[in-house]
Amino acid sequence: MQSTSPLTAADKDTTDDLPAAWTDDGFRDTLPAILTTWARGHGTDPALTVLDHRGRPHARTGTLNWRELDRRTGDLAAFLRRTCVPGQRAALLMDQGADYVVALLGVIRAGLIVVPLFPPVDGERDRQLENAIADSAPSVILTTANLLFSTRSFVDGIAPSPVQLAAVDTLPPLRGGVPPGPEPGPDDLACLQYDADAVGRASAVMFTQANLVAAARQAAGAFGVRRGRNTSVSWLPLFEHLGLLLGLLTPLVAGIRAVLLHPAAFQENPLNWLRALGEYPGAIGAAPNAAYGFCVSRTSVRDRAELRLHGVDALADVGEPVRPEIATRFTTTFAEYGLSQTALRPCYGIAEATGLVAAADGLTETAFYRAQLALGRAVPAVPGDVDAVALVAVGVPRRQQVCVVDPATRTPVPDGSVGEIWVSGPNVARGYWRRSEASEETFCVLLAGAAEAGDPCWWLRTGELGVLSGGQLYVTGRVSEVLTVDGRSHFPQDVEATAESAHPAVAAHQVCAFTARFDDGPRAVLVAERANWVIAEELDEAEVAAAMRRAVAVEHGLALRDIVLLAPGLVPRTPGGTAARARCRERYLAGGLGPGQRE
Repeated sequence: MQSTSPLTAADKDTTDDLPAAWTDDGFRDTLPAILTTWARGHGTDPALTVLDHRGRPHARTGTLNWRELDRRTGDLAAFLRRTCVPGQRAALLMDQGADYVVALLGVIRAGLIVVPLFPPVDGERDRQLENAIADSAPSVILTTANLLFSTRSFVDGIAPSPVQLAAVDTLPPLRGGVPPGPEPGPDDLACLQYDADAVGRASAVMFTQANLVAAARQAAGAFGVRRGRNTSVSWLPLFEHLGLLLGLLTPLVAGIRAVLLHPAAFQENPLNWLRALGEYPGAIGAAPNAAYGFCVSRTSVRDRAELRLHGVDALADVGEPVRPEIATRFTTTFAEYGLSQTALRPCYGIAEATGLVAAADGLTETAFYRAQLALGRAVPAVPGDVDAVALVAVGVPRRQQVCVVDPATRTPVPDGSVGEIWVSGPNVARGYWRRSEASEETFCVLLAGAAEAGDPCWWLRTGELGVLSGGQLYVTGRVSEVLTVDGRSHFPQDVEATAESAHPAVAAHQVCAFTARFDDGPRAVLVAERANWVIAEELDEAEVAAAMRRAVAVEHGLALRDIVLLAPGLVPRTPGGTAARARCRERYLAGGLGPGQRE
């Protein structure tokens, strides 16, 4: 009989090196308390290193030890306690670096709710940033001295009332320690995380201190992080959930050094990240799947010659569906430079679960019949079969439970059946900020029969489709993004991969497939960028469109109603540099991308 019970990982994660704050009850189980624990016990050890690649082929560095980081966050907390009330919001509008880390931890230490954002571009409007500021209504906005003027101009144009503005890097040191004040507890709200790819109304996930600490503990266990052995090396933006969790919170809670690069350092040259991984023993890192493709396609054999990746412990492949050909190409290419074949760890994460849900110990690729997957069944196929699609296992849950559910009946489906992924654990966020109806629909959902079976009664609906097979979780796509045309369902990432490989003039990882409503019903639309090397005047766009149309029709039996080919850089991007499907669809429907009758 096939199992329909939630999937729970065997708890193999040891806790020998964890600080007492992880295991004791009470107020010590908070980020400020953990930081103080490391400052008192290991004050002179390096806590944070920031690599600055601006204008130089190799990075300049700046480092704070645990004692310095603790003192600076305490100084900021003291300033905020004098001017703000616990529970108010503090937004961060600054570049990634040491000041960002100090600001984020200082806000939490003061008992305020941190809103990690990004700096405005001088002279440009940013609707996403404006919406986040308006929605969170911060009492104070923290920035740096070099951005003070542009930030003031931006805020004055959107804030309904005057907002306090402070430059973190120019605050004077505190004399006499942090003044007494209420210590934030594990259940206190600590962070509002806005979706960098959201469209329409601003939407923030609410995290408590306990959520953040639990998620960091789960990630540290998933990758076997040990103090004295590992270093975190990250370029992911701290204003998005994976960058915050894997670039800052996990090393903070585990007591290891965090090495930060600016996201632009990777986007301009992936070698900046690869070099840094090789320079720190026991390096762990994370990136979306497409970024691993960029590491191969945007570096030359000559450039790679200097790499020494023997000491890399783990690289999380997380944030978007894992394409097996990209993962294999990355591990094969960089094995020559010492990268272990087991270093790449496919993972599954979602913001509402504070980043990480499941992680694999290595690359496991399984072929399933495409047509059967579309019908809700995962039927193993012969690898290489023309009717098969390869999926990568994202492993098992990490200190939480995962269940694949029929969303209509809210009951678990048998192994091998596609359903919606539900998650239960201490990492699951409290809900959406100021969106009670959406919170009730997504969080604290009752799984039918769970109480009688002794399983957790309340779950998070992820909105993702997946299947349990062979004790591993496979993710097939988002419920809201499945292409349903003429009664048949297609996974957009599968269609996008086919279109991308149909013609060499199509840019890698910059293809979006979605549906739009035409006079005769929902039809498939494809938006793609041409590759950087293509000369626009010499390109036959009709030929490229015909190649993509033909490939998608043959592989998927799907007719594309509209194809829009754009110049490089015009497809909306995620913080990691890949195509943002939801924003691309929104822009298309608004008439901003190409011809066609739209809803």
